[in-house]
Amino acid sequence: MPKRHMARGDHRAAVASLKTSLEYARLVGDPFAEGNVLGNLAQNHLAGDDFHAAHESASMAAEKFRPLGPGSYLGWALATVALAAAHDGHFQEARDALSESVDVATEVSSAETTVATLIGGMAVSLAAADATTMGRLWGAARRTLASKGERLEPTDQRLVNMGLDRARKQIGAAKLEAAIHRGSEVESGEALQELRNWLVRLDPIPQRGGTGLQHGELTLREVEILALVAIGYSDGEIAEKMVVSSKTVSVHVSNAKAKLGASNRLDLALRAREMGLSRPVGT
Repeated sequence: MPKRHMARGDHRAAVASLKTSLEYARLVGDPFAEGNVLGNLAQNHLAGDDFHAAHESASMAAEKFRPLGPGSYLGWALATVALAAAHDGHFQEARDALSESVDVATEVSSAETTVATLIGGMAVSLAAADATTMGRLWGAARRTLASKGERLEPTDQRLVNMGLDRARKQIGAAKLEAAIHRGSEVESGEALQELRNWLVRLDPIPQRGGTGLQHGELTLREVEILALVAIGYSDGEIAEKMVVSSKTVSVHVSNAKAKLGASNRLDLALRAREMGLSRPVGT
């Protein structure tokens, strides 16, 4: 029924139907079903240009999928958070969600998750007034879609077209088409790595605290992992505690080392303690 409402453009009816489904999923205690319904709610809100509601629903979906691991729809949900948060004016949260989505997409090697992450990256890069990067990401996403013989959902394609129109106004049609062409020459894995590097290079937003950061700012996920590094956890122990892979933890640790200018793990732990991260965040 929700899909039929969406096909007719009846977003309010779809939202009402999905909220009923959400109540049932909560009643039976099925976190995957909850996350799935919340994700569909986010898509309906996006279709109605209610970015604030989409932001909230996608964030809740990500929290439901996170304990289930990267193999769930976690990467897709995080990418939707990034897209909605960027449109909703929450740039820092959009960056953090996108960074985590890149990690998940790299780990699971799923075309669906990769495309969702690249589309989320388009919204974040446009919010950062970087139309060239947006064009490259679209070129890479379009290549991945073509390789699978697939197309974007109508809502996603509409948002992409809106973004491309804005990008043309920023840098002109010729430059945008050149960026799209360059992106279309890049394999999906390389495109994700380029997106990760772009996130690290973004101008830092000042943070509180006495320890200066180098090469950007720490994401919330990096702060959470640093808190565990500071008390002596190994990558494997952190991965088990946070329900992610050791590879994902290793990437975050490496990024934190670069940002803090730490030479090794011990140096990183000492710097984390100087920042007051000698116990898990939230305790």
